[in-house]
Amino acid sequence: MSTTFPSTESELAGRVNQRAAKLASCRTVAYTFSMSVGFTAVFRKVPEGYAAYVEELPGANTQGATIEEARENLREAVELVLDANRVHR
Repeated sequence: MSTTFPSTESELAGRVNQRAAKLASCRTVAYTFSMSVGFTAVFRKVPEGYAAYVEELPGANTQGATIEEARENLREAVELVLDANRVHR
């Protein structure tokens, strides 16, 4: 594949703008992509009820008086950790 170099500054600017537009459209497609991720939830019986954490997600840990409460609390903890680590644009 042969490449021709721009002969004028305005031609160079045009090519740069075209390339930026292509990259921007790719970036938009990438951000609209959706995927599903699974995590390993660990529940441990402790004297106060249940302690719970997600092995793959540091900071996602909680507790609950019952296993159901611990599960609900862990779901919320995972959402909060993921949201805190998400890059907002």
